[in-house]
Amino acid sequence: NGSVVADFFKKQESYTLKKPCLEPISIDITSSNNLVTITALECENGVIRGDIGTFIKGKGVLRLEAKPDEGYYFSSWSGADFAEQNVTLDTAEAENSYTLSAVFEKYSYKITVTTLGKGYVEKSADYVDYGGSVTLTAIPDYGYFFDRWRYQYELRHENPLTISNIQGDVTEEAWFLPNQVKVALIIQSPDGN
Repeated sequence: NGSVVADFFKKQESYTLKKPCLEPISIDITSSNNLVTITALECENGVIRGDIGTFIKGKGVLRLEAKPDEGYYFSSWSGADFAEQNVTLDTAEAENSYTLSAVFEKYSYKITVTTLGKGYVEKSADYVDYGGSVTLTAIPDYGYFFDRWRYQYELRHENPLTISNIQGDVTEEAWFLPNQVKVALIIQSPDGN
């Protein structure tokens, strides 16, 4: 869960962008002489794009868009009652002060496993975030053995199986086959031949 936070329209010289990203970045918003200036808004898991530059208070609108990085989606704005990903702000509100935050969430994908034959599968997770991994362990019932996995039309025999860099729902199938017992039937005649 990541968010980009900036204080808009306060009469100060600079603003610091606060967010749970690896490296801090800053945004400069100045409001003086009836002008509003906005520069660079971005975060590791998304960016806020829009009208960047200097605007006259009350003489137009500012358009902002929350653009998520790959593997993320725009979840919401916090600090304001905006429902849409694209926001329009009236420059007349430049004297008001509020905090606007774009929240980006990682996609999460479902891990589904079916079995063929008698056995079951233990999963390290039922849902995995974008780019994550899951480990599947096939456990055969008595009298059966694990034969193979069928994953996206590919057959694999390793057990446990680790699937990495997940970028969509995963549907895996574990195949269990019955143990085969060889029976030799020896028939002897009563005379020993």
